[in-house]
Amino acid sequence: MKKNIGIWGPKGAGKTTYLSVLYHDCLANGWKMKAADEESDEFRLRNYRLLFEEGVFPIATMQQDVGVYTYDISREGALGVVQSYRLVLADASGEWFENPVQMRNLFPEITVNPYDRLTKCEGLLLLLDPEEVRGQQASHYVTISRALGSLERSASNNSINKPILPAMAVCFTKMDREKYQYTIDLDGEKMNELARRVLGAHIYQDILNACAPGRVKFFGCSSIGLQENGARRSANATEASGVQRIDPDKIIPINIFKPIEWLLQ
Repeated sequence: MKKNIGIWGPKGAGKTTYLSVLYHDCLANGWKMKAADEESDEFRLRNYRLLFEEGVFPIATMQQDVGVYTYDISREGALGVVQSYRLVLADASGEWFENPVQMRNLFPEITVNPYDRLTKCEGLLLLLDPEEVRGQQASHYVTISRALGSLERSASNNSINKPILPAMAVCFTKMDREKYQYTIDLDGEKMNELARRVLGAHIYQDILNACAPGRVKFFGCSSIGLQENGARRSANATEASGVQRIDPDKIIPINIFKPIEWLLQ
């Protein structure tokens, strides 16, 4: 079964890093995974080297780079029945979702841009850094509401109040921070309450209103696990500037594959 999943969110939310460790968390959850093409495999191996050998985060996605990565995953389910999917995952700079009009003007050669691609996906994964949301709620409200409005118009086909078609997993990233570590595995109403506090009432309610009942779920995750030093720096920083590096031996992704698995249900 082919499943197109749109990964979106503002700049710095951790979309590229999330995709970089997806392979490892997929295996840890009992799935087999392999790249379906050379570009997808190169993306995985390049960022593996950065994270697990050099101890630095993947370089932020450039504005003009729109990556589409395809992976085949499978596992043996109940009664020996094999579950098999082809995941098509799109990655792009957060500027495309923060200001799509400006990005279209800057890069008119990109005919199918990431913003429009969301409307053609069967599942959506919205990544948000909870600290950034709390600090810049107004700008995040505009970014999220704009995308939800586009998705709703695509689903409505001139009828009103029709929910968006794909299921949406809202994933709070970088939950290795000390203040969030004890909430990373929350579920059900407790996770909903955390989401309400982080997003604010307006953003939280807009997401619920845009999706059909039972078609939106909130998750917490950390690409590096729970590290003592909490180091989180970009890959283009240098040791000379006093930037701490991640200890590669302590990278154990938490809940990276969990929202994808929910979207596959």
